[in-house]
Amino acid sequence: PDKTAQEDQPGKRDLEKKATLDERSPSLHQRTEGVSIQKLELLDDHGRPVDVVATESDLTVRAHLQYTETVNDSLVDIFLRNDLGLDIFCTNTTLERAPIGERRAGEQVIVDFTFQVPLNHGHYSVGATVSRSGSRDSYLERNDATAAFEVSLPSGEDASAGLVHLPTQVRVFNPDEVLKHQPPR
Repeated sequence: PDKTAQEDQPGKRDLEKKATLDERSPSLHQRTEGVSIQKLELLDDHGRPVDVVATESDLTVRAHLQYTETVNDSLVDIFLRNDLGLDIFCTNTTLERAPIGERRAGEQVIVDFTFQVPLNHGHYSVGATVSRSGSRDSYLERNDATAAFEVSLPSGEDASAGLVHLPTQVRVFNPDEVLKHQPPR
């Protein structure tokens, strides 16, 4: 393969792990009723499949849904886990105020969750579930199989400890400067 072409596409590597799981993946579905998650994709900020991302870059988790019966309202949950299986981020279409609404049998829907990745270097996975709105325990589809990705180690920088990199302001003062900035007691 042309090395220059690969360098023009940051985040693209040939890994054994795939950034996309689809209906051919045997462990993808725990089928229940009404809807199935046909495919779960990880995309970069240009909409390309990705399995390696840089910290603070944008990542889109795309869930492809297929409704097999009419469902009045449903919600999609996504969750990010570290390589130890710890849930480090969860959200859903209700929390993000993106209602799916009523869907009829045969309809297909694509739901994108896009967020900045504050994670430090490591291996992570993403999973998804679909449930009826208002019923967190009544899953229409539970997808515990996941799409996997890696957060790359920043080049030329020291790696920081912990799971996430939170934007932080640091200021350095001499002791007499701090006293000037403190409110009176």
